[in-house]
Amino acid sequence: MVKIHCATCASLGAAGVTTDVREVLPKAAETLEIFAPGRGHGDNEQIRRCPICGTLYRYRYHYEYDVTGSWDEYYLWRLPDAAREVIDPLLDPSQPDAQRDRAFVAALRHDHDEIRAAAALALWAAVDQDLTLDAALIPACETLADRKHLIGHFCYFALLWYLRRSPEAARQVTGTMDICAIDERDTHFSWILRKEARKWLT
Repeated sequence: MVKIHCATCASLGAAGVTTDVREVLPKAAETLEIFAPGRGHGDNEQIRRCPICGTLYRYRYHYEYDVTGSWDEYYLWRLPDAAREVIDPLLDPSQPDAQRDRAFVAALRHDHDEIRAAAALALWAAVDQDLTLDAALIPACETLADRKHLIGHFCYFALLWYLRRSPEAARQVTGTMDICAIDERDTHFSWILRKEARKWLT
């Protein structure tokens, strides 16, 4: 049984909301705070937080174009209660960068798929904020091969933007990919990361 923490969350349902074509999210969804946007997400991928009880949600917006018409779809997943303990420290600006970086290690290796997905999305946002990425590099590379809930996708963009910071960052990413033998487990993201890294190393 999912515990509903407040009236706002109760109006969003126990699991969150998925709209049908041409439906919009309930008004309560607009009262949620945007906790973890990233430059590359625009309004498409976010972590949102209830301002009353602190419950976390993962939000996704999808636009589909077709010659017969186009439509918008909205998704809002309620994250489990354990997510707050894991996710809240990841983007806490009061923490030193190195401490926040270490917090990603356990979050990216969490047993719960949705918590890993939220952590990977938070990592992407944290890279936007110039977070150092030493401790989190290995679990981020490992997670490239995790296809559940866009987890690998989020980590790919975090690593892609990180390696573009400098030649040293590019070497860090490719070196960690070697350690993780990621090329053997992931062919979709690894070759793009290596191709981009070569631009910074030549």
